Amino acid sequence: MQNSKLLQLLQGLDAKGLRRFGEYLDSPLFNKHIEIRLFYHRIRREAPGFDAESLQRNQIWTELFPDSEFDEARFGHLQSFTLKLAESWLGLENWLKDEQLPEIYKLDELNNRDLDKHYRLQQQKVGAMLTTNRLRNDQHYQKKLMLADVQSRFFAKKRLRSYDSSLQEAVDALDVFYIIRKLRLSCELINRQNIISASYDMKLVDELAGFIYRYGFDSVPAVAIYHRILLLLTNPENEQHFADLGSLLHEHAGILSQSELSEVYAYARNFCIARVKEGKQQYLGNLFRMYKTSLESGLLYGGEPLSPWNYKNIASVALRLGEFEWTRDFIARCRDFLSPEYRENAYAYNLANLHYHEGRHSEALKILSQVEFSDVFYSLDTRKMMLRIYFEQRENEPLHSLIASFRIFLKRNKLVADVHRKAYLNFVDGVAILQKAREARNGKWKNITEKLEALQPIVDEDWLILAAGGNLMKN
Repeated sequence: MQNSKLLQLLQGLDAKGLRRFGEYLDSPLFNKHIEIRLFYHRIRREAPGFDAESLQRNQIWTELFPDSEFDEARFGHLQSFTLKLAESWLGLENWLKDEQLPEIYKLDELNNRDLDKHYRLQQQKVGAMLTTNRLRNDQHYQKKLMLADVQSRFFAKKRLRSYDSSLQEAVDALDVFYIIRKLRLSCELINRQNIISASYDMKLVDELAGFIYRYGFDSVPAVAIYHRILLLLTNPENEQHFADLGSLLHEHAGILSQSELSEVYAYARNFCIARVKEGKQQYLGNLFRMYKTSLESGLLYGGEPLSPWNYKNIASVALRLGEFEWTRDFIARCRDFLSPEYRENAYAYNLANLHYHEGRHSEALKILSQVEFSDVFYSLDTRKMMLRIYFEQRENEPLHSLIASFRIFLKRNKLVADVHRKAYLNFVDGVAILQKAREARNGKWKNITEKLEALQPIVDEDWLILAAGGNLMKN
């Protein structure tokens, strides 16, 4: 059973989930087969490890059916039917997490059964739930549409010859729901195109912008927020869109769910990162403030492990701003939020980076030399930091050695995407140019900056340019 889809699903459940699925199977409303119940509760005994030795098919069969010879087909049926019920249960659990949606379906069924008194009470309840709920995202307007649709059907059944406000409410909710969802999906399409160089068919995006302005939908906060993100992605040179997005988030952040807010802040951070890469260093402060806001509100992890790449990016931005004490506190305080498989390496790298920025190069090198970084980007940035230290400390022999080994690593490592490989190779070449110029001592290297600027794409270009024009080049 060890590689079965059923076991893989069960291994993903915590103790509460395993218990609730057992209760689901024990209910005759969902499962009338005693064999399925016995089968599941026998497997559940092996949680959470689900040891292979304890889940031998013949052994389980003998325990459940001691008077019957092992039947391969029947055992497979037990597995597949239990898996089908488990998948149905997952869908039900997800549906029940939403407090409002089941109540709307309940209202619809009361209408279908002509239980008018019950219907009217339930209608008031659902209306109050939607009104008092703080969220005003696309799902909110989808539920308003569903409610208005049920109300319209109720009105039609009564054959009343009067104005039906629910029909107008349904149309209005549909418009807002569509616009928000269309904006969100369009933003994601453009974002993915930028990441993976894919081409998607973008329909109605330009027309949608005109529609939003013409009919005043920009006054709906969720529409305004996602519209500004779309404008950031399609017209990044207009920095007013970023300022407008910041104002909207400050005023209306509560209308979005945590996952949606995390998504929105990710777009804003990516915009800042792109501007910093263009040399607009003033966006570092914006980026740092957004990272701090996301940390304080739990948007970067929210019950999930903190990404080791976010952990590194936050520390790097803070260090570039000279926030040494904040960084020291951050990397120590958030260390336990990382997944165990990343924790020690990520902490070691960022502590070394802190020491490097504080000018404690020997301590940084000591940490970096003692850690084997499994993640490719941590490994790349470790070598990059060591190159900087050797160059700044004028450790010529280890510098030349690392330049050579770093080039080999980049050319041979299949996990490094071509665009990143080129950017890091150019950095290595840049350091080699600087070192050769410093060692030449013959005045023939006056155009170093031009040579460095010709290396594109490149990581850490700011450091290279600074090194070329600063005291680092002096013998």
